[in-house]
Amino acid sequence: MAIVVWLFGAPLVALVSAVVCRGGLLLRMLGIALVTQQGAEAGRGRVFLRTAIAWLPAIGAAAAGFYAFVEPLFEEQDAALLGLFWVSGTVFVIGALYAIVDTERGIQDRIAGTYLVLK
Repeated sequence: MAIVVWLFGAPLVALVSAVVCRGGLLLRMLGIALVTQQGAEAGRGRVFLRTAIAWLPAIGAAAAGFYAFVEPLFEEQDAALLGLFWVSGTVFVIGALYAIVDTERGIQDRIAGTYLVLK
């Protein structure tokens, strides 16, 4: 249950931080900026999109996990939601491993058109 709560809270904090700090508090503290292909600082909308893509599997896992693990206390368990929980979690882990292998640009950066650069 703690994992499900974390999977709801972490994306929310990340999305707010990404919009306020244009990339997130952690990136800002590390002196990393998000830029476009032309080298201009990425706009808040693009940064929000990048963060949402990065956290989408966790949000899916949290939603499915909530209904798969909490709702059974009141109703019967839905196997499809439990499957979605594990698929979302697996996609999240694969994305994290991809970020380790390709340290220059993550999947979310490729989709959102952003690059990480040192300030």
